[in-house]
Amino acid sequence: MMKKLHLRKFPCLIILFIYKISFHYRFEPRRAVQQLRACGVLETVRISAAGYPSRWTYHDFFVRYRLLTRSSLIDRTNYRRTCENILKNLISDQDKYQFGNTKIFFRAGQVAYLEKLRSEKLRACIIKIQTTYRAYYARKRYLKIQRTILALQTLSRRYLARKHAEEIRRTHAVTLFQSLWRMKLAHRHFQTLRLVLIDIQSKSRGYLVRKNLQQRILERSVLVLQSSVRMWIARQRFLTFQRAIILLQSHQRRREACSEVKKLRVEQRSIEHQRQLNKGLENKIISLQHKIDDQKRDNERLVTKEQESENLKKEFEQLKINHKELKQNLKKQSNLEEELQQ
Repeated sequence: MMKKLHLRKFPCLIILFIYKISFHYRFEPRRAVQQLRACGVLETVRISAAGYPSRWTYHDFFVRYRLLTRSSLIDRTNYRRTCENILKNLISDQDKYQFGNTKIFFRAGQVAYLEKLRSEKLRACIIKIQTTYRAYYARKRYLKIQRTILALQTLSRRYLARKHAEEIRRTHAVTLFQSLWRMKLAHRHFQTLRLVLIDIQSKSRGYLVRKNLQQRILERSVLVLQSSVRMWIARQRFLTFQRAIILLQSHQRRREACSEVKKLRVEQRSIEHQRQLNKGLENKIISLQHKIDDQKRDNERLVTKEQESENLKKEFEQLKINHKELKQNLKKQSNLEEELQQ
C-alpha cells in the first residue's frame, strides 16, 4: 500500500492546490491565512527562509551563470570547481551559500542578486554588440562617401588642371613676346650707357693714377718718421731698464748692509763675546763708527737714487702713454693706407 503523504513535507503542493481552487471558488484572505496556519505552511516557509531555500545543481548553475566569470577560470571537467570560482568572485560573504554533493544552496535574496548581475552583464554585451555593428555600419557609409568625394575631387582637379595648363600656355606666349621687346629696348639702353661709362672710367683712372703717386710719396715720408720714432722709443726703453736694474742692485746692497749691522749689534750685546774682546773694543768701536758714517752716506745716496727712480717711473709711465698714442696713430695710418690702396 502506498504511504500517506504528509502535507507538512510538501507545502508547495498545498499552495498549488489552493491556487487552483481559487479559480473555481471565491478566495477570502482571512480564511486562507487561517487554513495556512492550521496546516503549518507559514512555519515551514519561515524555516525555509531562515535556511537555504534556493537550490541549484552544479550543471544548471554553470550553464546559467558562466558568463559572469572569465574563461580562464572555467573547467568543464569539474563543474563544482568552476562554480566555486564564480561565487568567490561575486559573493564575498561565504555564509550566503553552501556547497553540497550535487547542489548549491543559497540564502534568500542571493539568486535575485545573481540574476541582477547576469542581466547587467547581458545588457553590457548587447550594448557592445550594438556599438560594434553601428561602428561597422558608420565606417562602411563613411568609406562610401569618401570614395564618392574622391571621385568628385579627381574630376574637378582634372578640369582645373586643364584650365591651368591653357593659362600657362597663354602666359608663356605673352611673356615670350614681352621678353623679345624688352630685350631690344634694353640693348639700346645698354649701348648708350656703355659709351657714357667708358668716358667716366677713363677720367677716373687718370685721377686714381695721380692720387696713387701722391700716396706713395706720403708713404715714404711716413716710413722715415716711423723709423725715427721707433728708434727713440727703443732707446728710452733701454735707459729705463738700466735705471731700474741699478735701483734694484742698490736696494739689495742696502739690505745686506742692514743685516750685517744687526749681526754686529747682536755680537755687541753678548756678554761673553765682550769679555773675550775687551782689549780691542776701542779699535773696533772706531772702525764701527767709520762704517756707520759710510753707511749713512750710502743711505743718503740711496735716498737720492730712490727719488731719481721715482722720477724715472713717472717718465716711464709718460712714455707708455706716448707709446699708446703712437700705436693708435700707426693704426690710423694703416687704415688710411688701406683706404688709399682701395
